[in-house]
Amino acid sequence: MNNLNDSHITEPGRRHIRIIKSVNLYPSLLSQVAELERVLQGDETWSEQTLTKTLASEYAFIVVMFADIGKATEDKTLIGYAVLSQVFELAELYRIGTHPDWQRQGVARSLLNKAIAYLKDTQAESLQLEVRADNHSAIALYDNLGFVELYRRRNYYHTARGGSIDGVVMELKLAE
Repeated sequence: MNNLNDSHITEPGRRHIRIIKSVNLYPSLLSQVAELERVLQGDETWSEQTLTKTLASEYAFIVVMFADIGKATEDKTLIGYAVLSQVFELAELYRIGTHPDWQRQGVARSLLNKAIAYLKDTQAESLQLEVRADNHSAIALYDNLGFVELYRRRNYYHTARGGSIDGVVMELKLAE
């Protein structure tokens, strides 16, 4: 697998998406996800230890997308991930991220669509998430997928400049 900080990815190749319930079968996956977290999330990064602990739960799973960047079988790079859990009828999206070279190319939408299809198959009734109120592109994606705002957590996120930003809790009804 290539280093996630490689910036030579310019043309989208064939993409592979999969749901993984037992991450211990893929020992290098969590380090790749943690590395991508560091690139994307800054001060709010989940460590490899946090990812490992979260995904050790029988209720958690991860949806990952890889892209072919060369001709060899091993020439694949992690371009996106979504960490979720499902307890009975309620599912929650904990984390989602797309490699910077692949943003605005439908990766997050594909990850969410795969997760939503899986959750419907497992009889989940709703999927909830929380997003920063200033993350307008994510909110637009969630709106487009049918999520609705449930409520806001006032001043939930703290900024580096001492300010705060609301957290927006959204939900997608999965049951008809």
